Amino acid sequence: MRRLLASAAIAALSAPMNAVALEWTSGETSIRFDTTLSLGAAWRVQDRDRSLIGVANGGSAYSLNADDGNLNYGRGLISFVPKATHDLEVKYRGRHGLFVRTSYFWDFVQADRSSADRTRLTDAAVDRTGRAFSLLDAYAFTRLDLGGLPLDLRIGQQVLSWGESTFIPNGINIISPFDVGKLRQAGAELKEAFLPVPMISASLGLTPNLRVEGFWQVRHRNTELEPLGTPFSTNDVLSPGAQTAFLAFGLPPSRDTLPFSPGTAIARDPDRDAKHANQFGVAARLLVPALNDTEFGVYFINYNSRAPILSARTGSWTNPLTSQVQLVGSSRYFAEYPNDIQLYGGSFNTSLPGGISLQGEIAYRTGQPLQIDDSEMLFSALSSLPGTAGAAFSRSQLGPTGQNREISGFRRHDVITAQATATKVFSQVLGADQLSVVGEVGFTQVRDMPSKGVLRYEGPGANTSGNPFFTSARLQPATQGDGFADGFSWGYRLSARLDYSNAIGPIAVSPSASFAHDVSGTTPLPLGTFVDGRMAATVGVSFNYLSRYTLDLSYTRFWGAGDKNLLSDRDFVAAVGRFSF
Repeated sequence: MRRLLASAAIAALSAPMNAVALEWTSGETSIRFDTTLSLGAAWRVQDRDRSLIGVANGGSAYSLNADDGNLNYGRGLISFVPKATHDLEVKYRGRHGLFVRTSYFWDFVQADRSSADRTRLTDAAVDRTGRAFSLLDAYAFTRLDLGGLPLDLRIGQQVLSWGESTFIPNGINIISPFDVGKLRQAGAELKEAFLPVPMISASLGLTPNLRVEGFWQVRHRNTELEPLGTPFSTNDVLSPGAQTAFLAFGLPPSRDTLPFSPGTAIARDPDRDAKHANQFGVAARLLVPALNDTEFGVYFINYNSRAPILSARTGSWTNPLTSQVQLVGSSRYFAEYPNDIQLYGGSFNTSLPGGISLQGEIAYRTGQPLQIDDSEMLFSALSSLPGTAGAAFSRSQLGPTGQNREISGFRRHDVITAQATATKVFSQVLGADQLSVVGEVGFTQVRDMPSKGVLRYEGPGANTSGNPFFTSARLQPATQGDGFADGFSWGYRLSARLDYSNAIGPIAVSPSASFAHDVSGTTPLPLGTFVDGRMAATVGVSFNYLSRYTLDLSYTRFWGAGDKNLLSDRDFVAAVGRFSF
């Protein structure tokens, strides 16, 4: 089936398409209707790495909670997606109007529940990555004269971007949540990864060089993780479709898996979403002509967490002989989205001698929730067991927890993030019309981060506790030595693109390459900006005919960070054809 779809993809990418754009004007009213049709395919080109697979599933990882997607899709076709995106803009007198963007797709691989090698995809997965019709932006806009000052106003479902970061997330640009799966879907564009939210936004020009902006978000919307069991999913506990968290540290029935029987799991309770109210922001931007037209910005945003935190509720027991079964069976975990995070930020954007564009930002968050290591939560939850077992589990960093109590999975900290980006365009390089190079460096600093001996925070691949006591007491199979979050982490991103106009007759050709390197430190979840030593690179080439037909070919490789890089065995190639009109 996958081989047949691969052949169909190649044939369809080369098929001709003909259509006419719609533009209509009558008096002071104009209508523009733009369409982009695409057909994308992606192939996984790397075998599974046993270190990323749970022991009970044939690997060596002490967890069954991160490998469903890896086990479901081996080498071969993992996505085959025809998609259409439509933009409708209606303007009256050039000042008032309406903008609507819709998108719909059908992934012939992931819409087929049986396409997975191991576990059938859930309804949540199919509805998000298999097939969907999405109303993206849908807002009204107007430009008014407010006492002689220009006021731009937008009301409705929209994406709002603040700050100056280009590649590195979790800076000032946190207003609109992400659809993480869209970042790797064949044929998807970056604008589709930002999820519009209902809000009112405004921009008021106080002087020719000074303007103030603001927004009020009407409803909260969460960042959407990649659904359970899809090709790039790495979270089998909090992702859409996930219903259980497996204990026993991934060990099989043949192993002595104290304190749990193999296959022991706790069920998921309904998510605790953030409140809709009290999400707003204000900003001011000042252009300074005397400083080479440098623009400075200051920001304040009050918002609720877009990313989930894992928390739990302990169960209860009445019979000491079956206390473990009763306690685990009545315990629950849930995703929660903490409220009221405050962000204070500043930014600049300028030009340097030699044609270099330089921009940067710094953000200071107060009350940022950070995920506590889940092994410490687990052992604390078991501390109410009778006898010596409960006493042993009480040595968790969270201490003992009674029956029918909630265990908050986070602590709040002040967090500083900063990024700087430089862009340079070179003319006549390697026979190309131009070479564009972009570099960005950033860091994350957690204020008052406790030492790992006091409280460990979660990082990817940290599957057991870092306390050797639990290993010596045969409560876990091994002691986690690394992978926990650090107080400081940093990395950089590089991107380069050559543009050859009329390289093949009227066809423009643009080879490109990008590189991401998390140099040092692991950022606590749910931020997860950097993972110590993680790297990724993409090389590709784009063919463009008349600015309407494009064909993009690319290869992406993930490596570094060992078993803490949960995508290190999922290199892939992609081919995407687009037709815009």
